[in-house]
Amino acid sequence: MFDRQWKRERDVEAQADWRSFWAIVIITAGYAVVNITSRMTELERSGNTALGLADILIFEGGSGFIFIALTPVLIWLTRLIPLTADTWRWALPAYVALSVPLSGAHIVVMVWIRKAAFAIRGEFYRFSDNLPRDIFYEYRKDLLSLALIVMVIQVSRELALRRREAAAAREDARRDKRLTLKCGGRTIWMAAEDLIAAKAAGNYVEIKTETGEHLARTTLGALERQLDEAGIRAARVHRSYLVNLDKILEAAPTGSGDLSIRMKDGSEIPGSRRFREKLDAA
Repeated sequence: MFDRQWKRERDVEAQADWRSFWAIVIITAGYAVVNITSRMTELERSGNTALGLADILIFEGGSGFIFIALTPVLIWLTRLIPLTADTWRWALPAYVALSVPLSGAHIVVMVWIRKAAFAIRGEFYRFSDNLPRDIFYEYRKDLLSLALIVMVIQVSRELALRRREAAAAREDARRDKRLTLKCGGRTIWMAAEDLIAAKAAGNYVEIKTETGEHLARTTLGALERQLDEAGIRAARVHRSYLVNLDKILEAAPTGSGDLSIRMKDGSEIPGSRRFREKLDAA
């Protein structure tokens, strides 16, 4: 059983890493295109024709492709050294230390590519006349690029985790007829049938039940999907409100064409004309 669970978790992480890899490819390609076209425009404005398109591609595009090649290494490192709220105190210094050899590898390969390209044309390429200055110059840029790649990998994994949690919550709702809600590091489980209404509040949802009120970090759409899996007849009656249709006492029209919905517990919920057809269908 645990073997199957571990396999599913590894598959989810692998899919997230592939998405992060292709996201980095797209970001790097876009950055390279902007740099290349900007350099061409600057040269055209200055009237400098000494550098051709091939030279610009070598100088502005080659570095990005090296970072793409380094991305699988960074994916492996982020698995080996997870950067989380619990580990950042020791993981962050480790990443800063590792950025030195990674930047060194980037600089060495970049210089080799440029030397090879110039040698093909019978020319000599010199990287620097002040090595400490220029290595530090390149390292500053590399540190930012490496941090961006690590951030993309971490965000991709976090999004995959949230999708996995949402799928697990829907599975629990279908099997146990309960809602799984998260807020502030806490997890709340409640019977789905107890929900009366829910109100969107930014990144949170205020949930009113027969036993009390709860604040959950979710969306009305995600909550509605859980309720649907649990077999609860719930519907959006307003852009910011979701109600349990079986808890409605009455719905009366207002002068503006909207609705005032009275729930069985005595509370009132505003209803929008946009969602009136859902009530009529119920």
